[in-house]
Amino acid sequence: MVHSADAPPGRLYENAVRVPVIAAGLGSKAGPRVATPVDLHDVQVSLFAATGATWLQGRLGVPFQTIPVDEQDRVIFAEYHGHGTRGSSFMVRRGEWKLIYHVGAPQQLFHLASDPVELRNVYDACPTPAAALEAALREVCSPEVEHARAEAFIEAQLAAV
Repeated sequence: MVHSADAPPGRLYENAVRVPVIAAGLGSKAGPRVATPVDLHDVQVSLFAATGATWLQGRLGVPFQTIPVDEQDRVIFAEYHGHGTRGSSFMVRRGEWKLIYHVGAPQQLFHLASDPVELRNVYDACPTPAAALEAALREVCSPEVEHARAEAFIEAQLAAV
């Protein structure tokens, strides 16, 4: 099994997706350290909030300006659709659990509290958190639809070369 620290770029292990966010300005208060996990949806909505632009209803994200200081049970989402991969990959994390959902490859579930470097895939051994995280993923998007869209985009790019 590949150790996450040795994983190639584009993989959705913690060393690639768990990066600190430092926000200044944007209508935020100086100094607080927020432990609540965030994702790119939150960055986008924060920029909208800071500029006073209208944020479309139903879009994902919570502005940094209003995010709770320590809410560990939030669902965090990331996706990867790189050239040369077998298929798209999607990541959802909530609390101590993380699902990496692969289109065209076996799924991976990690219990980050007991396995912070993601060495033990417990997908088959822990069906309840796996199902809960897959349901959370499907609230964000359909992995199959997004994979098909990404593949069509990649094919169009390759055809244009």
